[in-house]
Amino acid sequence: MNHREMLEWERLSMRYNENAIPLYLSYPVESFWKQRSSLEQHNQSLGSSDISFLYFHFPYCKEICHYCMCYKEPLRDDSELDLYLGYLVRDMDIRLEILKGGGWRGATHMHWGGGTPTLLSLNQLETIHRAISDRLEFNLDGSHEHSIEAFPDPRIVTPAKLELLRALGFNVISFGIQDFDGRIQKVINRKHDPGAVRELIATAKQLGFRVHVDLCYGLPFQGINELERSINEILPAAPNRICIFPYAHAPMIFPRQNIIPRSSIPSSFIKALMAEQADRLLISDGYVRLGLDHYLDAEDPFLKDLSTSGSKTLMGYSQNDKLNYLGFGATAISFFDKSFYRTVSSIKEYYQTIDADQLPVEIHRSYRHNPDDQLRNKLIQDHVLTRFEIDLRRLEQEFDIDSNSYFKDELESLKQFENDSLVDLSDPDFIRVSRTGQFFSRHIAHQFDRFYKQASLQ
Repeated sequence: MNHREMLEWERLSMRYNENAIPLYLSYPVESFWKQRSSLEQHNQSLGSSDISFLYFHFPYCKEICHYCMCYKEPLRDDSELDLYLGYLVRDMDIRLEILKGGGWRGATHMHWGGGTPTLLSLNQLETIHRAISDRLEFNLDGSHEHSIEAFPDPRIVTPAKLELLRALGFNVISFGIQDFDGRIQKVINRKHDPGAVRELIATAKQLGFRVHVDLCYGLPFQGINELERSINEILPAAPNRICIFPYAHAPMIFPRQNIIPRSSIPSSFIKALMAEQADRLLISDGYVRLGLDHYLDAEDPFLKDLSTSGSKTLMGYSQNDKLNYLGFGATAISFFDKSFYRTVSSIKEYYQTIDADQLPVEIHRSYRHNPDDQLRNKLIQDHVLTRFEIDLRRLEQEFDIDSNSYFKDELESLKQFENDSLVDLSDPDFIRVSRTGQFFSRHIAHQFDRFYKQASLQ
């Protein structure tokens, strides 16, 4: 990138501040999930849903990372894990009774997230997996994914634990790295060594795991060089997928982030340059970009399906059989029958609700998609943020609309993006996002978000 291009990116970053808009992990974003459902409606929807993807949340961590946006609790004693696992089994029994009452055909995919699910001991892993297997029938036809998140510490993820996980049927493991720089690790309260991480990845691949790694850009005190060094440290390990996700500094929502000096957070301009440099490095190493932040190796078994017809959900980029999912555990999110539901948001409340033989779901914090939401979700998540183009005719056929009139205001607002060479509006059938525009695509998606538009008018 020459000086003239860099100045143009600076101008664009000032106009389209990536720190000022949502990450669009869902549509609508979670702050707008304010509909009050009923237990009857929830149970009827769950009992009639075709759910093939199950999520299990394990909130405990050995230490709490300061940057993290997930629900987590510090582990003080192993007995806390045993207690939690007992309640997790009871949570399963409550929900599965509803699900199986509707003639459920079984699950295919499963993901364990957290927190740090690999904190579980060998005995705890076997116990909870046996409890799940005793209650569920999985369709193991070769296309299934049983995945688990892992903190890349060889004292936690031992060879024996990897062997057990593989024997239990897990075939995908995701290591959360974020960055290898010592100063950055210190301020976000993480510590891991590049060599040890590469050894972990090698061991996992030898056992037959597909290995994913998570990196992060926009972290405190992070610059282009730090991110580049972290990428170059991980590339020799040849992970099957690399996710490079932007850090979102929101201490009003995640109070622990108050520990991080606000002035240490890179500007929108530096974040855009980091994302662009990461893209160049990974593409040159043979990875294929999928949407905003995922990079897949050319041999990924789901590359073709995800590139052509995959969807972006709260669970990441998913095949069509993973669009509905059921979450178990404190704060776990579910989506089925066009509706988001969230499990109660603290372990104490989770235990109290289950002890009362009640469904541990925050019914007052749900959201059900109406037809307009379904259309905008498809446009934002699948068209803009996955394939970087809006297929107007396809949307017209699928949702029975006239795009020019339905999106009159939105299309008018995109003319500014066209003037900035971020989109191409010359084709009446497609709106195509330029390569530069891809790094500002959340702003393009934001033009179609009716919730923020309505909030700005109030």
